[in-house]
Amino acid sequence: LDTINNDYLSGPYKVDNWDSAQKVLTVVPNENWWGEKPLLDRITFRQMEASAARAAFRNGEIDAVAANSLTAYNDIDGTSGAEPRRGQKLYAGGLVINPERLTDTALRRAIFAAIDRKAIAAVRFNGLNWTEEVPGSMMLMPFATDYRDNYPTETGAEAAKKILADAGYSQNGDYLANSSGNAKFAITTFGDDPVSSATAQTIVQQMKAAGIECTIDNQPDANFSTVIGNKEYDVTFSGYGILGEDASGSAEYFYHSATYNGIGTDEIDAMCERLRTIESMEERNALSNEIEKKHMAEVATMIPIINGPEIWF
Repeated sequence: LDTINNDYLSGPYKVDNWDSAQKVLTVVPNENWWGEKPLLDRITFRQMEASAARAAFRNGEIDAVAANSLTAYNDIDGTSGAEPRRGQKLYAGGLVINPERLTDTALRRAIFAAIDRKAIAAVRFNGLNWTEEVPGSMMLMPFATDYRDNYPTETGAEAAKKILADAGYSQNGDYLANSSGNAKFAITTFGDDPVSSATAQTIVQQMKAAGIECTIDNQPDANFSTVIGNKEYDVTFSGYGILGEDASGSAEYFYHSATYNGIGTDEIDAMCERLRTIESMEERNALSNEIEKKHMAEVATMIPIINGPEIWF
């Protein structure tokens, strides 16, 4: 963790110093790099809470900072000498459900039905001068040739309640419950961005309307890699990039049961394993869409909500 061997790495830069306690990484040009020479003599990366990073940017301590939410954008806009740059983010973001903690398939399917994705996207993009159609895939951008909307069509609070009722849940006060207790999960958020908090609060209300109890588990930004890497969450808002034109790698990773310690179906696993035998990308993408549609309907672990803008100052 604390010793990085540049002989194992490649690229225009090499590691000059890594301080795991301060979470500061410094890189310098790699004299062995055979490609185009890098333009900068030194780059320093610092891990900081989002609000602290913005304060450091305003004070001239760092040179670039992300501003993909309204809070962040307003916090930085108007800083002397700062220039915004924006573009389409090649990213699929949404709710990631951990089936190793939420083992009840009916509950996961009910979350898929209960979530109002348009309302959550509106919270995320409010004030950013950004609109988009809610995506229906975690694998391809909506403008990709082989993109398909693979999201289940039965949605809404009543559809969610029916899924739970069919699985043996019944009304227990404000929530639906079975012999194990309320239909319940925690949504894990990171950092102090009010937009993330508002997103979580919106999800809590949407779930309550469907009879599902949802609580909020807020973690510091610095805990992100540990919590996600160790799967110490029920549900979190996360995502994946950079999305390209070939969906097969994403389909195999996102939807094979090996990703979830065996949780999935033999049929979907067999479909994933067939991907490697298909030469044509178009045919692989067609099968990838079948896999995603089937997995969302039957296993229910990843809810696409946004692609979004990439904004940096």
